[in-house]
Amino acid sequence: MIKSSLTKTILILVFSFFCFAEPSLDPLINTQFEESRELTSREIIETALEYSLCAPESQLWTECMEKYNQLEKEVSQEYGALSQIEAAEAVLGFLYKKILSQYVEKTTCLDVTLTTGKYNCVTASLLYLALSRSLGIDCRGQECTIHAFCTVYIDGQKIDVETTNPYGFNPGSRKTVMQTEDTRRYTYVTKKYYAGRREVSEKAFATLTGKNLAADLNDEEAYDTAIPLDLSRLVFLEYDGDQPSARKDADTLITNYTTILCRRHETLNAVDYLNRYIDKYGPSIMIRKTFDNCLYNACVDYLNAGQEQEADAYFVQNKENASSQMQTRIARMIEKSIMGRHEIEVHNSIVPLFNNGRLEEARKLLTEALEYNPNSQMLKKDLNLVNRALQQ
Repeated sequence: MIKSSLTKTILILVFSFFCFAEPSLDPLINTQFEESRELTSREIIETALEYSLCAPESQLWTECMEKYNQLEKEVSQEYGALSQIEAAEAVLGFLYKKILSQYVEKTTCLDVTLTTGKYNCVTASLLYLALSRSLGIDCRGQECTIHAFCTVYIDGQKIDVETTNPYGFNPGSRKTVMQTEDTRRYTYVTKKYYAGRREVSEKAFATLTGKNLAADLNDEEAYDTAIPLDLSRLVFLEYDGDQPSARKDADTLITNYTTILCRRHETLNAVDYLNRYIDKYGPSIMIRKTFDNCLYNACVDYLNAGQEQEADAYFVQNKENASSQMQTRIARMIEKSIMGRHEIEVHNSIVPLFNNGRLEEARKLLTEALEYNPNSQMLKKDLNLVNRALQQ
């Protein structure tokens, strides 16, 4: 299953009172490959393991790579002499015979699949992609809204492979699962959850374990790991056609994290974090909107505390990354608050003067105040009352 942190944006806003460390804006994983070449089959598995947060060269890493290398060796021995289309179908059955034993939707990490046999669409597809490519088959990863699978290109044919089913080679066609002299049993694998399908690079596909893991960590509000993990995908796919998707995922986590800060009235921290994110990775439509909201909330917090001058200074200092529309909105809000406080202060000063018959002093004070604050209806009303009293 392909997961998205975006679906959790609303849910995570409720009752987040515990403290958490500020997430680093540096990538958690720094794997680099030459941008001009594709990953080898082993590099696909290594990348997927890294993005499963399986530490390279650890005992678990070594165990997983030994397991994969053995699978690749056996595939080569058993199917290397077959035609590509025969081998492509055989590899899927081989996976279910040798490794895949139980579908578990939340099996996010490839090391779990390699050591326990539990799998989901992403981990099964990654194994199929790597093994089929090791045989020279043109296999490519497909990402959908909530699903992942593979497609092979053989002799001009484009054949889908539904890796969550042992009979998923060319789904939509009828397959024989048992045959005797008297009976024959068939199965039919449908193309489920294929909406919004798009073909992605092997680099992007190999990091889907990290995308799913970051979404799980988002559910737990574990942003100290989730954000650097997603930023790793963003940097890794810098020259890849799938970078916009990785950027959207990272932006979503940043939005979720800073929205929580604002809900906790840590608006200054939210604005500062977003400024640093924009400086490092640039703005986007989503981040610009998030920054607008956080800056607005920060200025509101100042105004609610009666600190109009501080609000104005803070706004001027941080407005560069805000949209022009939000800059105008905040400037007007601050001006209205400043003028509102001014008219109240002047009105309160006029009351004792009026009550003690010092009407000329009151009129002079109101006239000067209206030059500064000409739209104040309160001060205009006060001046009218003073003028009427002077005429009596």
